[in-house]
Amino acid sequence: MSVKDRQNFGKLKEVIEPPNLILNQIDSFRDFFQKDVPHTHRKPVGLEAVFREVFPIVSYDERSRLEYVSYTIGDPKLSEMECIQEKCSFSAPLQLKLRLRMELEGQSKPFFSEEEIFMGEIPIITDRGSFVINGAERVVVSQLHRSPGVSFEESTHTSGKTLHAFRIIPDRGTWIEAQFDQHDLLYVYLDRRRRRRKFLITTFLRALLDWDPEKDTDSDQKLLELFYEIETLKVGDLLDQDNVSSYVLVEPMFDRAKGVVLAKAFEPLTKTYLRAFRKAGISELRAIDTSSDDGAIIRCLKKD
Repeated sequence: MSVKDRQNFGKLKEVIEPPNLILNQIDSFRDFFQKDVPHTHRKPVGLEAVFREVFPIVSYDERSRLEYVSYTIGDPKLSEMECIQEKCSFSAPLQLKLRLRMELEGQSKPFFSEEEIFMGEIPIITDRGSFVINGAERVVVSQLHRSPGVSFEESTHTSGKTLHAFRIIPDRGTWIEAQFDQHDLLYVYLDRRRRRRKFLITTFLRALLDWDPEKDTDSDQKLLELFYEIETLKVGDLLDQDNVSSYVLVEPMFDRAKGVVLAKAFEPLTKTYLRAFRKAGISELRAIDTSSDDGAIIRCLKKD
């Protein structure tokens, strides 16, 4: 009796024959190899797709070109049971046929040659859907993979406050996660599974900005223009309004005569500030109206 034969010791007869649940893995591996398919009829999947993606390899002067022709997979030297007994891998040799094209000086036709290269041993799947690696039988376990895209989440802090977050999952590369903390500051995590170091969202956005430090001396100004409309307002008009707390200063305000800082950047406006500005002879200021915004970027810039 072979290893793959099943022996039933139960007393009840099976009504229907149980399906072969590992046939999907075996067929998938055979489609990946396409071993018994002629190289001219192979589909662009599996190994064939990998070699087509890598080749051709062209030199920097474009005079030499290494092209892919085909690949062949040989037969295993040992059987499955012999590999288990001998503590070796159940694998087959992989041969790759390549073509080299070279344009030589003084010749009208390019020189080319074909050669078959041994690439190494590649594991072979058994009839049980397993692999024998160094004498140990192993299987490939499917894992759940998060689909690329953007996901929004919320969690509850130990203080009871609800924290909102979003995660950008690319098809390839590092995950980008952004999450509010208990102080309503938005922080970014890059590859959190390896490092838990975080930094403010404004630091991340500033690194992505297309700005010249020699021409644009203020990166905060460039960053603010992406999210807000900077207004130039009259101090007298603001004093006539009932509430000015929704306006936030874009730049610090100075009393040039006394050399004193009257207000720091990203501070909300108050009537006390406005009266101090008028007393110092300042008639205009640049501010942002945050009445329709929670001011997340402003808070991060102020902290940054």
